[in-house]
Amino acid sequence: MATATPPTFTELNEHLTEVLSNPSTSILNVRLLETFTAQLPEQPTTHLTGTLVPLLAKVLAVVNEDPTPITTLLQHLLTTTTFTELLAFASQPQTLQLLSAASPAVRILGLSILEKAAAAPSEVGIVASWSDVVQKLVEVLLCDSDTGVASRAADVLVKLLAADLGVGLLWRRIFEDEGVYGTFFRLCSWKGEELPEGKKAKTEAQGRLLQVVARMAALDFSAVSTSAFPAIDKKYAASEEACGGLLEFAARWAVDADGDVMMHMVLLDFYTLLLQSTKALDYLETSGLHGATAGRYIAPAAYSDDIIDQQLLESKAAEYLATYARLHPTKLFDSPAPKIPDGRNPKRRRMSLGTGPPPPAKTLIDVTLERIEQTLKDTPQHPHTPSMDILMAMPPSVLVTDLAKKVVAMIPLSPPQTAYIDALTAVITKQGSSSEVYDNYYATHTDMWQKINSYVSTLALRDVVLACMNFIEKLLVAQDSTGTYWGAKEIVNAPNVMAFLITPPQRFSGARDPMSTAFVVATRKLEVLETVLRVLGRAGDEVPGAEGWKVVVQERLKVGLWGNGAGGEVATMEM
Repeated sequence: MATATPPTFTELNEHLTEVLSNPSTSILNVRLLETFTAQLPEQPTTHLTGTLVPLLAKVLAVVNEDPTPITTLLQHLLTTTTFTELLAFASQPQTLQLLSAASPAVRILGLSILEKAAAAPSEVGIVASWSDVVQKLVEVLLCDSDTGVASRAADVLVKLLAADLGVGLLWRRIFEDEGVYGTFFRLCSWKGEELPEGKKAKTEAQGRLLQVVARMAALDFSAVSTSAFPAIDKKYAASEEACGGLLEFAARWAVDADGDVMMHMVLLDFYTLLLQSTKALDYLETSGLHGATAGRYIAPAAYSDDIIDQQLLESKAAEYLATYARLHPTKLFDSPAPKIPDGRNPKRRRMSLGTGPPPPAKTLIDVTLERIEQTLKDTPQHPHTPSMDILMAMPPSVLVTDLAKKVVAMIPLSPPQTAYIDALTAVITKQGSSSEVYDNYYATHTDMWQKINSYVSTLALRDVVLACMNFIEKLLVAQDSTGTYWGAKEIVNAPNVMAFLITPPQRFSGARDPMSTAFVVATRKLEVLETVLRVLGRAGDEVPGAEGWKVVVQERLKVGLWGNGAGGEVATMEM
């Protein structure tokens, strides 16, 4: 057990004093530093911190070797020290020096010190008064060559801003200090200054900008969507009318979306992050970014001639739509269909010039379901993953519409595809939904259970077997809005499903190996049986024959994974 004063304290103190006296010739005793760090108590005493922290800080400033052992020890010593208490050796110029150091370990130390200020708004206020430190913090999070340091800087800034909500000193420093505010534009815009590492550094800065702006928008949308310096906004934007603040810059002008498909994908990820906020969604809709993003899934060929670009951006647009469906289900029926560019599609252009009454206005949900329907028609044997992701995100209110039920009914079960089985599982067993989607699918695929029984008995199709098991289990626990276990009734009545579940699995050579397919499937089968017993106990009279099945399942569970019979094992041994 660590003592209050580690036994190597005196030796370390003397060693550090020697290094400080002769920095050019002395060599750090790394082993001594690591040993002392390991001996530290969980809460270092005031004596230890008061003696060693000033000494270590001085050594850190003169040492020419890797400073990581020193910074690690310092962070341990400062565990319980407040930001205010650190000001004696981590003042404004010293903190700036730490953030500007060549060593990533030293920069991390500087960030750790700043992070302590998040403990109290008054301490955040001290940081806010250090304009050059705040500007350096922004530079580090955008342009540090070490990804870990940049990520930590972003975390520290967001943590400080969260602690400053309601007071606003740091928010004002960032958004009302021209030098700090302009740093985001200067370092991220292609119109800004060139960075030492060229295009790579610029695109990395842009990606980091998008991440931190999304996090700031979640804290205070108004701050990121307005500007105290419209001249800066206009200088770095492609439009003279752009005065929408840092959000507008990040969402529309920072990234060269047309010239860099990878950065375009990052930009679409940014839009998806913004969906967490209703205000941000309003911005995306009014700016046209919502429709343009949805359009890249609805009609990918209308936005690009490159098939690879189409597929990459379609996938990200699908993630956006799936997130939109999950987070804002009530808006699905109100959101209009996006306007699709006609320029790359002569057929569409000719049709748009026709006469006669315009077709009825469609909603976003209409055209999205039509696109999913088309992918199922085009490639029924090869699941279109983006489309299945969107379909699985649809709320019950959408899935019970005629068009949605038609689309779901098109999902094939043959040949077996885990993506299709997973999609069926998600749409049929939505929490609180009725059996309507299931009933419609079963009416169309009357051989559904025959196929599932065939698949779960084919160990060579390991992933398919497990997907089918998951389907059975999810259906077992499916309840409607009244709490009725409608799915359990279907499982009990489904042909041969219960017989399969209660039949002990056949054992093969190597079946006891936890990694073998036989073992994994047998274990999953037993888990599903446990779910059966639990649900039947809750459902009661809702499921005809529940009491009888409970007895059968209990008896099966008593005999364990492989059952009582040894025939399979003996046969294997005799082979």
